[in-house]
Amino acid sequence: MSDSDEPRWPAADPDVDVVAPPAPTVPAPRRRRGRAVVAFALASVVTVLVVGVVDNTAQTMLSVDGTPLPLPPTTTLSTPPSTTSAALPIRPIYSLGGHPLLAQGVRLPDVDCVLPQFRRDTDSLRIYYTGLVGCMDSAWQSVLAVGRLPHDSPSINVAEHPGETGCGNPEEDRGEDFTALYCPTDQTLYLPVNRLKDVDRGGPSIHLAVVAHEYAHHIQELSGLLWAAGDEMGEVGDDTPEGLQLSRRTELQANCFAGLFIAAVAGRGSVSRNLANQAVADFRNGALPDSHGSRANQAAWARKGYEQRATAACNTWIASPGEVS
Repeated sequence: MSDSDEPRWPAADPDVDVVAPPAPTVPAPRRRRGRAVVAFALASVVTVLVVGVVDNTAQTMLSVDGTPLPLPPTTTLSTPPSTTSAALPIRPIYSLGGHPLLAQGVRLPDVDCVLPQFRRDTDSLRIYYTGLVGCMDSAWQSVLAVGRLPHDSPSINVAEHPGETGCGNPEEDRGEDFTALYCPTDQTLYLPVNRLKDVDRGGPSIHLAVVAHEYAHHIQELSGLLWAAGDEMGEVGDDTPEGLQLSRRTELQANCFAGLFIAAVAGRGSVSRNLANQAVADFRNGALPDSHGSRANQAAWARKGYEQRATAACNTWIASPGEVS
């Protein structure tokens, strides 16, 4: 990695509090009406990929469906953080627009992502996803380390029927209306391979896009962004116009973070430039505009991360309402 690719952080924002991470809980789920996401009291977010049909064509739509709920910080330190202090503990930072992860100049390093051959049987896809997550760990870990943010690799579950998760039972709560999900309570990517194969057109690009998006929610959870959004959502309500806008900002940021990673591996290792371009283009087929943004904006934020490369490009929290509509 060249000097220009080293992650760089500015001085800390004095208005950002560093807080102790919340104690894990396994809350009971509650249902929400219609196609809305399953929510979990006091704890977390489920991020779900759903399948739909555009107009009367056979085109498959991709959308990541999720709404964070509040998890208030348990402890606030009285001293503002200093990114130059070796004694600063490794903890999430509960902030949104002012989060240091979104500062100018924070760039994912280039990663040579060497993956197993892409095949569509369950065992091969499990190995392929494991390789992708390993590449994502390599790309994101050094960035989080510079800001003394925690990093753990997420678990992967490819079961067609995952059953009870740390965020409830997705099939009982959503029926067949999901393709993949991330649960922050157990830090697991749930990637049922048969559901993903239904939308993959026989190639790896959608798999790359989906795993990168779900992993992006893992980065939001580790850094504190997800919990900070959930705290604000708890204040306004998740079905209100303000709450839906928070949901869109969360989901569009995940698209942008996914674009950052795809750019970091594009043209290196097993990820050709053509594959990377197609994976980014797959975000244009988004659904659920109320909670995820218009199809144009879903594509635009993925492209923004892919082209601009720095995390500052993904600051959806300070974007105009039109950019997250």
